[in-house]
Amino acid sequence: MFELIEVRNYNTHHRYGTDWHTDYIIKTDKNLNIHQVIERLQVLGKNPCGECKLRKVDERNEIILETIMY
Repeated sequence: MFELIEVRNYNTHHRYGTDWHTDYIIKTDKNLNIHQVIERLQVLGKNPCGECKLRKVDERNEIILETIMY
């Protein structure tokens, strides 16, 4: 199972200007690495780019791909 639940877009101001964030919240029962997650999102028509981090939320069987563009 790989289900994109939500895409969150927001801005922060931590560096010299605006940092654009996009978080992809995904429900899955598989153990995927960051490259596999990006590939599956591209199949769904999403194009994650920038600095990417993968965070797992085990208690909800979710993973969050966090992307930041500076």
